[in-house]
Amino acid sequence: MGRLAIEDDSTEVERTALLGRELQSGGSRMVQLFLRSCSFLRSFQHGEEGQDMVEYSLLVSLIALTLIASINQLATALINFFTNVSSALV
Repeated sequence: MGRLAIEDDSTEVERTALLGRELQSGGSRMVQLFLRSCSFLRSFQHGEEGQDMVEYSLLVSLIALTLIASINQLATALINFFTNVSSALV
């Protein structure tokens, strides 16, 4: 495997092109891992597609927690009500 020569004054596009050529010519696993990591991290930098989904999921979870808390209070109130009714009937 050939050595990957990247000069300090080369631009990011040139570096990516050099790494891509190294990868296509059977580059090392380290280069492959580096390219995948860069691609993965860049998707977070510019991607806003999942932002709405995260906001909606947070909103749904807040609503669910509120419902769970209110259902517990409702259950306690119903138990007390039916206990009072049953004691009044006996």
